[in-house]
This record gives sequence, structure tokens and C-alpha cells, in this order.
Amino acid sequence: MDPDRQQSEVPHDRGRSLARAWISVAVIPVFAILAFALGEGTVSVLGYPVGGTNPLWVSLVSDVVVCVILLVPCLAAVFFGLKARAAGVARAWLPTVLGAVFGLATLVLTIATEIGNYT
Repeated sequence: MDPDRQQSEVPHDRGRSLARAWISVAVIPVFAILAFALGEGTVSVLGYPVGGTNPLWVSLVSDVVVCVILLVPCLAAVFFGLKARAAGVARAWLPTVLGAVFGLATLVLTIATEIGNYT
């Protein structure tokens, strides 16, 4: 591969990774709404009342749906933020940290809620 061509692609890739990281952070609220709707819909589809006392397995299925949907943009933000950092973009730490914090908060709050419901 031509070295001149390789150097010209690097800044474009840096910017692209950083932009994708910020886009991933920006769509986290959209995915949160989608996850909430699909989580509640999962409970309804399984034939149980939303907000009622449900068996543990129904809550776990619903929580897995919510976590998977909500973690997609969080993991994408971390992935693209780290990719931009590896390409030399120093300011890519912010979307990386935001994605990681939102993802961890999702997991911790989901687990804490279920522990609180069944203790």
C-alpha cells in the first residue's frame, strides 16, 4: 500500500470514529425509551400485568431485553471512543467515559431494582 495514501486516511478515520462515538452517546436517550417500551411490552406479551407482582423469570426476561437494547449505544460509544483514542484523538475520552458510565448505571440500577423487588 502507498504510504501517502495510508497517511491521508488516518485523519479521516480519527474523525469518523470520534463522530460515531458522539452519535452513539446522542442516541442513548432514544434507546432508553425504546428499551423501556419493549421491556414493558415483553411483560405484557408474556401475559402478566405491567407494574404488578410478576414471577422472577418474567422480570429477568424483561430486564435482559432492556439491558441488551440499552447497552448497544453504550458499548458503541466505548468502542468508537477507544478506537479514536488509539488513532490519537485526545478528546475522545469524554464519549468513552459517558458510554461506560451510562452502561454501568443501566446494569447496576437494573440489578438493584430486581434485588429490591424480591427481598
